[in-house]
Amino acid sequence: MPTPIVSSPDVVANGNEDPVPQDQIEPVAIDEGEQQQPLEQEIPVAVAPSRPQRIRKSAISDDCEVYNSEEIQMEDDPTSFEEAMRSVNSSKWTAAMEDKMKSMSANKVWDLEEIPKGAKILGYKWVYKTKSNSKGNVERYKARLVAKGFT
Repeated sequence: MPTPIVSSPDVVANGNEDPVPQDQIEPVAIDEGEQQQPLEQEIPVAVAPSRPQRIRKSAISDDCEVYNSEEIQMEDDPTSFEEAMRSVNSSKWTAAMEDKMKSMSANKVWDLEEIPKGAKILGYKWVYKTKSNSKGNVERYKARLVAKGFT
């Protein structure tokens, strides 16, 4: 007579052999706040860029108002040497230029040299500004010697 097959959750019968006990799987208790994590799948690894990628933000916030801060040139300020010499205040402009030349000479701003042949020569021009006090009265006449061009 054949051996009867016994059905039990922890015993498995396989044909002519004796029943083999199996490990019983216990249910896992999960806390209400804890979630079961899904099985991890293999994700292909992307090649990282050589430089970090980030979102660039403007240094000036959106609520900031930006105004043009150029100095307003007064109508009396000459724009060239010829205008300065033709103006009513030509003696004051001449004194301002002489004062600037004395200052540059005292500070040894440059050395006079012979210009070699083929050398690039830069031009220059005088820039004139009148300096006013808080009441709008002209306080000083100022002249600057600036180079025109780049080396």
